Amino acid sequence: MGSIPIGSTKNVRSEMTGRFLLLESCAIIHLNMTSTVKSIECEVRALVDVAQYEKLKGFFMNVATFVGEGHQETRYFEGTHDLRIQKNDSYAKVWLKKEATFGADREVVEIRVEPERFSDLERLFDALEYKTAVIWLRHRLKFEWDGVAVALDHTKGYGYVVEMKLAGDEACRVETLDKLRAKMSLLGLKPTPKPILHERFSFYREHWKELIADEMKTPA
Repeated sequence: MGSIPIGSTKNVRSEMTGRFLLLESCAIIHLNMTSTVKSIECEVRALVDVAQYEKLKGFFMNVATFVGEGHQETRYFEGTHDLRIQKNDSYAKVWLKKEATFGADREVVEIRVEPERFSDLERLFDALEYKTAVIWLRHRLKFEWDGVAVALDHTKGYGYVVEMKLAGDEACRVETLDKLRAKMSLLGLKPTPKPILHERFSFYREHWKELIADEMKTPA
């Protein structure tokens, strides 16, 4: 397949959080809590502008399998761990991502409940006096493209992102990440460098209350 001239992300600003690092490419370890088997989830992401987002959406609608779309509200908490609660159209969840030594492999603990229980999760963590770091409001389109899971995201106040993800085992992590970068290259894109992601998220973290003020009331 030839290159799809979506464009360069060279001049596109990007965002990132302190401990909720939005890595340009990373491998995440999911631990099955009932076994010792580890699966690696590798992903790459690039920040795009609205024109690139619309072009990508048209491209994937034509050549990929549309999996679905939905809205997500995610609340990140202050603290030493990456602790979050989220609700989407299908369920609510609380989950903890533990960063390992180099931040590339992450143990994930996740508990899902019915979406209407999200307010219960909010009350629980408020009662425990957890402080909100940021709230994230995202609309996501999901596709399957030649075995790769693709997400096109629009996060209010943050911007537009394309993310590609593949599951595998630890032994083939480098090979899997190379494959994802090659798929992104077919779109004329490269994973956004981490310093740019840090800059973007730093801005969002400082201004998120103003950026989403018209969408919701934020907790104290």
